[in-house]
Order: sequence, then C-alpha cells, then structure tokens
Amino acid sequence: MRGRTAVPAGLLDAGFAALAAFAVSIYAARILELEVLGYYAVFFTAFLTAIQTPGQLLLVPYEIHAMSIPDRERLSLLRHSLASGMALSAAAALAAAGIGVAITVGTGFDDPWPLAITMVVAATISPLQDHMRRMLHAAGRSWAASVVSIVQAVGVGGALVVLIGMDVPPVWVPFTALAVANVLSSVSGFVLARSGSVPLTARPPRTRQLFRSGAWLLATGLLGPLAGLAVNGIVIAVAGAAVLGLAEAARVVARPILVINTGLGQALAPRSIAAAQRANRRAARRVSWVFATVTGVGGAIYAAAVSIDWALNLAQAAIPNAYAVSGLVLAVCLSNIVIGISFPGRYELLGAKRESWVTFTEIVGQVGRSGVAAGAAVLGAFVIAIGDIVLGMVRILGYRVKLPEIYSSEPVIATGAPDREEPM
Repeated sequence: MRGRTAVPAGLLDAGFAALAAFAVSIYAARILELEVLGYYAVFFTAFLTAIQTPGQLLLVPYEIHAMSIPDRERLSLLRHSLASGMALSAAAALAAAGIGVAITVGTGFDDPWPLAITMVVAATISPLQDHMRRMLHAAGRSWAASVVSIVQAVGVGGALVVLIGMDVPPVWVPFTALAVANVLSSVSGFVLARSGSVPLTARPPRTRQLFRSGAWLLATGLLGPLAGLAVNGIVIAVAGAAVLGLAEAARVVARPILVINTGLGQALAPRSIAAAQRANRRAARRVSWVFATVTGVGGAIYAAAVSIDWALNLAQAAIPNAYAVSGLVLAVCLSNIVIGISFPGRYELLGAKRESWVTFTEIVGQVGRSGVAAGAAVLGAFVIAIGDIVLGMVRILGYRVKLPEIYSSEPVIATGAPDREEPM
C-alpha cells in the first residue's frame, strides 16, 4: 500500500483503537472518585506493562521478521505467533495485576480486586489484537486493520451502555468494557487476516531465535511501564492519590496527540524499519520528516484547542478535573508531542538490530523520569508531564548519537526484502 493511502488508514486505525480506550478513560475520569481515579491510573499503567511482555518479547520480533518475506505470506505467520503468544500474554497479565495490587494496597487502597480482575482479562487479549492489526499493516492491508479498530470502538460503546444499564459498580466497568471490545475485534481481525493470505514458502522463525531479539525489546518495552508504576507509586506516596488522579485526568484530555503518533507509527514504522535495513538514509529522513511534521503541527493545533477556556472546548465540560490546575493540560500535550517525535529513530534502530542502544537510551531516560517524580511535592500534578518531557528529550538525543552509523554501513538484510524503495 502506498504511503499516501497507508497514512490515512493508519490514522483511522489508531483513531478508532484510541477512541475505544478514550471512551473508557473518559468514563473513569468522570465517574470514579478522584482518589480511586489515581489508583485506576496505577492499574492502567500495570495494563500497559502487561501488554508489553508478549508484544516485545515475541510478537514484535515476528513483525520485524515479516518485513523480510513477501507481502502475501506475512499474515500466514499469525497462526504461529498467536499460538505462541497466548500463554505468555496471560502470564504477563497476572504478574502485572499482582504488582498493581501490591502498590495500591501498600498506599491505602482497600479494595483493588475489581480493577485487578478485569485488568487481567483485558491485558490477556489486548496484545494479541494489537499484533493482528500491526500484521495487517505489514501485509499492506491497512484498511482492514482500521476495520478491526472500528469493531473495537463500537464494542466498547456497546459494552459501556450495557454495563451502565445493568448498574454495574463503576470500578468494574472500565476494564470490563475494554475486554469485551478486544474479544469482538480480535475475532474480526482473525477473520480478515485469513482471507487473501498465502502459505509460507519458508519455515517460520524459531521461538528461541525470536526471544534473542525480543529480550532487548522486552527490556526496553518494560522499562517505560515499570518506571511508570514506580513513578505512580512515588507520586501517591509523596503527594497523594488525588494528585495522581488530576494528572490522569489531564492525560485523558491529551491522549488524542498519542493517537496521532500511534496512527503514524502503524503506517510508517515498517518503512522506517525497511529504510534502516537497507541503509537508505533518504527514505528514513523522509519518514522522520512526515512523522515530525504531522505530530508537531497536529499536536500544536490540538493543544491550542483544548488548553484554553472557550466555547468549543468540549473536554473542559466532559473532564473538569483535568482543568483544576491551570496549564496542566497544555503541559501534558507538550510532553506527548516530544515523546511522539522520538518514535522514528527507535524504529530505525530496531530495524538495524541496534536493540541494545535503544535499551541503554531508555534506561537513561527512565532514570531521569523517575528522578523528576521525587519532586512531586513541589511539582504537584505537573510531575508526570515534566518527567515525560525529560524522557522524550533523552530518547531524541540518544537516538541521534547512533543513527549516523547505520547509514554508513551495509544493509542489515541483503536478501528476502524487496529491492525497490517503498513509495510514500
């Protein structure tokens, strides 16, 4: 699929996928008490931790391998990747829920079980559904991936209506709705992936081989969520759960900027990976330019729209807690823009097999982010946004140190990938 159609499809995919999570988060930010919202933020971060484990350790390596085989064969890998990923996904969800329980009970939450139980179900299914969508993009079927996301968004909406109509206690609702939607969208993704694919002409990669690459990816992928859990725990301990609840409310308002980043990543990550594999500096710069321009301009427009008090700022009416601290929404929007601009460099380094440098950069960034959290008593609800800005800047600078060496070396993959340059 050409870039001019893949980008809109990727944005549509990410948009509807994020709409599902956005609807759940709006419900939580509006209905849950502020302190409970702070504890919900801990479990949401635990959810992100859980989905990283099967994703980075196994599923993303499958996706990177898929870029080295013909387009029409790529979806045939799903039979192997989904079977391998299911048990790993469930184990990771249980482990992350245990961490969430330990943090919240240790900081005064009396009843974490509704959040823990429903999070386990949602976190078991979510990484498999995400993987199916990314594989559809890798196979040039980005519009099919967007259909999966549409099913997910509709599923969340329907589940919320049913759960609210049944007077289910609010604390049970967010992750339950997300789990129902993930089941429905996963079924639709599996059906779509089966049509039009052809059998593999070569044996799929061995799981042990994927784990070797995935170990670096997992270390990098877990650093963020685990540091996020540590940051959440520090903020609650130093400043209280209500402060984290305010930061979570602002995060919900600023989330659409991450949607832009995710949509661009869905569509353009394969091109960044392929450019690095072929040592094609020109193609890589073109992807980075598109990413930075859309993220910067789109993010700035959105930040301006939701950061000021005016008639069309619907977020202010929907999530008033996000505006309890002046300037907080703007700060979170800026942090999301900085984080987003760093994405292409990461994709390129992964494509060039520089996982160790990505991990090193992430360690430095997460240490800085966690250090900022120690100042929560002074920074208040701004502590999360400032920490994320530090993390984003470390990533951008760290990636730029290593990227020049990629394009002065031979391509990482000399066979199995198309010789022609992917058009934008």
